[in-house]
Amino acid sequence: MEKASKPEFLDQAILEKRREKLKASHVTLEGGIYIQGEVMTFKRKEILDSFSLMVPTSFGIMNEDFKSVKYTSKFAPAYLLTSEDLSVNLGFSMFIDHTPKESVVQIAQGIKDTLESNQSTFDFGEMASLEKVNGCYFQFFQTTLDTDMFHVMAFVRISDKIMKMSFNCMSDLDYMTWKNTVIQMLESIEKYEKEER
Repeated sequence: MEKASKPEFLDQAILEKRREKLKASHVTLEGGIYIQGEVMTFKRKEILDSFSLMVPTSFGIMNEDFKSVKYTSKFAPAYLLTSEDLSVNLGFSMFIDHTPKESVVQIAQGIKDTLESNQSTFDFGEMASLEKVNGCYFQFFQTTLDTDMFHVMAFVRISDKIMKMSFNCMSDLDYMTWKNTVIQMLESIEKYEKEER
């Protein structure tokens, strides 16, 4: 009598256990984070001659042609990193802090309130403070014609400037792991000090 072949569901269960083990053991920027089926590694990168933070090593600067399609020039970040397939984007801009007496939370809340009153297709989450840097963030979902997008918008005070970071990905791309990763990236921000020559 011929031995029965191994059921396919058993193979799937083994693969799922391997994925769960990888995900559980890769949860920091320093050790890599398991996301979208792979262990993503990170490196420290200087941004806009103002600060540095840990970003995915596979991310590169978005091509100007794609940037002009994705963002109107009025709202385009000054510095824009993207994944190889352009599905995950991380943008940065710096602004002079004209309201130094206001907390970063107050500044961010004002922007969030403006977005909420003008964008009916956005579904907003609560504001949350960052622990290791002077900043905060909020998240929202955006419904578009062909997909739902997940966004994180963050604000960090760096010296006499405010850094605005905008993150987005499609909501079916393990957005909760991405959210936790983005928070770790924000917490890794360090002021950039130029070396004297």
